[in-house]
Amino acid sequence: MILDDQQSDAQQPAQGLIPALNLSDPSQATDPAQRALYDYWLSNRDAAGRFHYAAFDVTELPPSLVPLIYLVRVHGEARRFEVRIVGQQVIELAGVNHMGRFIDELPGSAPTQARMEFCLDRNLPYTSSGPLDWGLYPYKSYSVCAVPLHDQGGRVAYILSVVRVHGLPAGDEAQAHRFLTASNLPKAPSPILDEAFAYWLGKRESTEIPRRTAIDPIEIPRLLPHLMLIDVLRDPLDFRYRLIGEGIRENMHRGRRGRSFRELEGKGPGSHLWKGLQKVVETGIPRFGRAPYAGPERRVKQFFDLLLPLSEDGETVSQILVATEFRQ
Repeated sequence: MILDDQQSDAQQPAQGLIPALNLSDPSQATDPAQRALYDYWLSNRDAAGRFHYAAFDVTELPPSLVPLIYLVRVHGEARRFEVRIVGQQVIELAGVNHMGRFIDELPGSAPTQARMEFCLDRNLPYTSSGPLDWGLYPYKSYSVCAVPLHDQGGRVAYILSVVRVHGLPAGDEAQAHRFLTASNLPKAPSPILDEAFAYWLGKRESTEIPRRTAIDPIEIPRLLPHLMLIDVLRDPLDFRYRLIGEGIRENMHRGRRGRSFRELEGKGPGSHLWKGLQKVVETGIPRFGRAPYAGPERRVKQFFDLLLPLSEDGETVSQILVATEFRQ
């Protein structure tokens, strides 16, 4: 059961537990999607055999997997699993979207809960299959491959799965990113970024990018000091500081407003922030970031940011709202 030289005897699954939970070894998977996820997980593990959740990025997954993903956040002490990301094809073929809910709240979810507890306790990936008793189509079946993502202490912080629902034709992979709400995971807890993300989600209609006109400063007075608005320029691609919140101005070099990134040393193509902004432009989905601080305030060591796309037509990214938190 996915045992290699980096796994101790303590991680060995109890005999009898695997058949009882209908688990199997993903290293023996023949389904292409399951095999692709397992190979992606193997290739991203560190020397201790862990895949840190901060290194996970949806845009680095094989494109065919994006519509099939099912990501849950692990609340370890409570032994609960919160659904954070659901791929478009899983939603369409299951007929229900569980995003934002806990697994143990869902009808017929006891076997899924037990399998995720196995992953949490044993720190092992698995594959499984069975009847689709958690969707609107109980006459269908599904198969799943699940892999653990770890925190800094080696604990299972997230469980990433690909779910195949059998019985209906596949969805359109080209549109898969439109159904996602973030391309990666937050690097650390942050009430500022959480509030900004929730506000952006509230302005999103269906799969469209929120309109710039939907953002009302009167609705978010607490966030304003922590926000920047950046214009997206094209032919060639560039970014320009349009608005900079007071809290950000206090921690960055002066004279940035109205200037483009290509004009500023260290901000042009290839820089940390440029790469993140470019991915948001290309995918139309938000992105969390973290970087060492290089501004005038000596007490600040690093900053966290959240890049939120905005649009004039709901399709093309024309501006990016940036929420930022500086940490000493």
